[in-house]
Amino acid sequence: MFWCDGICQADYKSFGSVIAFDTTYKVNAYNKPFVVIVGVNHHRKTVPLGVALIANEKIDTYIWVLRQLLEAGGNVAPYTVVTDGDKSMATAIEEVFPHAHHRRCLWHLMRNIKGHTNRRFCSGIMKCVDGARTPFEFEQAWEDLMKAYDEVRDKKWAQDLYNDKEKWAKAFMVGQFYAGMRSTQRCESMNSTLKTVITSK
Repeated sequence: MFWCDGICQADYKSFGSVIAFDTTYKVNAYNKPFVVIVGVNHHRKTVPLGVALIANEKIDTYIWVLRQLLEAGGNVAPYTVVTDGDKSMATAIEEVFPHAHHRRCLWHLMRNIKGHTNRRFCSGIMKCVDGARTPFEFEQAWEDLMKAYDEVRDKKWAQDLYNDKEKWAKAFMVGQFYAGMRSTQRCESMNSTLKTVITSK
């Protein structure tokens, strides 16, 4: 089920250049994923652009949600989409918004890295995220990090992280518009607000 009222549609047309797209569980009695899509307005306030209650988190389901959003927004695709890095979401974004920039949520990125390594490694990653201003500087910073933590180099999660670098390292985002969004935190805030007015029933 997809919901987008007239205000959401108007906000999408005005502020839909950058959207954050996230799912949460346990907002309903059936533990079905609840999709929240938000943007940021000219006052830097979060605006809801659409929500969906879905049966699963498969690629086809996310494609359906994004197509509903596209139709509700007058068939204007966003310039940038921020997600938590879910692979099904990423595939759906490529299908529905092939020209959009896909940015991974920095908070989710760092939480995942912390689950594999230690605090010092995370500090080194932040140099790759924010410290490198050009792709060349990024490659140098990454190589320095891998030399310092050689045991990480061949880990699948580290290789996947490196292969996704265009979605999280600033060096590859020069000239792209993100409206100040680096994470899906605005979705999380919207989830908190929704929980105060929507019960599990």
